Amino acid sequence: MEECDDGNDTALDGCDRSCRLEGCGNGVLEPQITLPSGDVWTEGCDDGNTISGDGCDSRCRVEECGNGRTETFVLPDGVTTVTEACDDGNNTRGDGCDELCRQEACGNGTVDAPPQNPGPDDIVEQCDDGNNADGDGCSFDCQEEACGNGRLDLREGPGGMSVLEECDDDNNIDGDGCDAQCREERCGNGLLEPHVESPTRGTWDEACDDGDADNTDNCIIDVAAARLCQFNVCGDGYVDLEDSDGDGPDVAEECDPGNPLGTGPVDTEDCTRYCKNSFCGEGGEGGEGGEGGEGGEGGEGG
Repeated sequence: MEECDDGNDTALDGCDRSCRLEGCGNGVLEPQITLPSGDVWTEGCDDGNTISGDGCDSRCRVEECGNGRTETFVLPDGVTTVTEACDDGNNTRGDGCDELCRQEACGNGTVDAPPQNPGPDDIVEQCDDGNNADGDGCSFDCQEEACGNGRLDLREGPGGMSVLEECDDDNNIDGDGCDAQCREERCGNGLLEPHVESPTRGTWDEACDDGDADNTDNCIIDVAAARLCQFNVCGDGYVDLEDSDGDGPDVAEECDPGNPLGTGPVDTEDCTRYCKNSFCGEGGEGGEGGEGGEGGEGGEGG
């Protein structure tokens, strides 16, 4: 039975040579139909129905990424369903919608292509771990978190705790004020830094660094006196209760006369040049009675 008869045997005019209706859903691909009304119908596909979501939509247009329509459809394998997040009418990366119609944005789990025409606020991703959190190796703005990148990053520290870098001078070199582990180089941090040339805090040499302000041990850290990370030695004015030379707890100072003349330790009334206590009148009983010079005579009788 004829579905139509337009008085001719010309195809693509709405009624084909077999007098069947031409149109979307008949299962025949008719690239371009000129209807009697003058309207032009263009098919990209025709799967015999007018149902969208099966690869060919209700208007016989191919459902695919890059057609400019945001769609959900089944791929030709008949199994895989695609839900587009965007569709900007092309399959080009770097324009906000990638070649698989996924939004290009930090945190989507894909390292996106650089923007085609980057502006000052555009992000060029170095990483993308699927979130916008700091401290997991990839920062909130998709930059690699690592010492030496010139940014103060929140990085994973001991026990899995996140720690903020103390400094980051865009390199991994020791001795410039910020070490290779992005720790600030300074006297008192408990790290021996033999020679440091800091652009902001000057130059210094450390002989020791025990990380404390206790100046009765082997290492002096006295900011007020500008005695920074130097060994505690006899004649420096600090009493070393551990030892006198920094080599071990074998010889402790009893006192320290300092170096008032700048030539080394000297004997004083209370302390010898060897940092040992000195006692005036060690002559025994006569020493007790000494008034003026008489006390000395009494000493002979002791």
